[in-house]
Amino acid sequence: MKIKIVNNQKMLNQALKVREIVFIDEQKVPLSEEIDEYETTATHFLVYNKKNQPIATCRTRVYHDNKIKIERVCVLKPYRDLKIGQKLMNFAELEAKKQGFTTAILAAQTPALNFYQRLGYQICSESFIDANIEHYLMEKLL
Repeated sequence: MKIKIVNNQKMLNQALKVREIVFIDEQKVPLSEEIDEYETTATHFLVYNKKNQPIATCRTRVYHDNKIKIERVCVLKPYRDLKIGQKLMNFAELEAKKQGFTTAILAAQTPALNFYQRLGYQICSESFIDANIEHYLMEKLL
């Protein structure tokens, strides 16, 4: 497994394809809500398997109050429960720390709350609906 920072259009397309499979195909998120204005300004991360195939992704972007927001975290179904999401999150947080950020925020789908809590995130909002899915804002000091 390798984690890389996306640095070209081919890699960005690979990240978008992983998101398409997880969010659009599996979770039925509308394409118009999945792809947004932050695609070209966010920092994207890709996880590759041993065959150099993309299997997981996320992105970060500067959020208000100079926090980093981690978004679009997803792992292809055959690779779930292998701690890939945890390693991806750790990598994204480390990169954020290198850039001087001290706090990370994310919007967690309700079924993923335990995953993020195990990584040290705490719920900091009431539930809200995004893309027809219940979410909570979560925050962690880096």
